[in-house]
Amino acid sequence: MKNSFLIIIILVLLGIDSTYANIRPSSSELIYSKIQDEEREILIQLPLHYEINKELNYPVLYLLDGPDNINHTSGTLDFLAGNDNAPELIIVAIKNTNRSRDLTPTVDKEVSYQRGVVKNFSTLSNRN
Repeated sequence: MKNSFLIIIILVLLGIDSTYANIRPSSSELIYSKIQDEEREILIQLPLHYEINKELNYPVLYLLDGPDNINHTSGTLDFLAGNDNAPELIIVAIKNTNRSRDLTPTVDKEVSYQRGVVKNFSTLSNRN
C-alpha cells in the first residue's frame, strides 16, 4: 500500500508543469567579435509561440554561459510566460571560450589560468 501511494505521488509530481520542461531545439550561429578578437558560437532559441506570432517584436535575453544555462532558463521563462508573469523572449546564449578570462574582474598572478580581462568582454568603451 505504501509503495503504491509513493508511486502515485512521484507520478503526480513528475507531471506537474511538464509542458514547460520541454527542451526546444535552438539554432547555432558563429559570430566574430572585434573586441574579443575571436569567433563566438551563439545559440538562438525562439519563444514557444513564435511560429504563430511572428509579427510581434520580442525582447531579447542575452545569456552568458550559454550551453550550460539555455535549457533551464528557457524552461523557467516558458513557465513564467505561460502564467502571464513574464513576456515571451528570444534567448541568445553566448558560448564561452575562456570563462575565467572573460568573467573575472581582477588579475591573479597566483593562478595558472588567465584572469582579469573582463573589461574587454563587459564594456563597450573600446568602441569609438
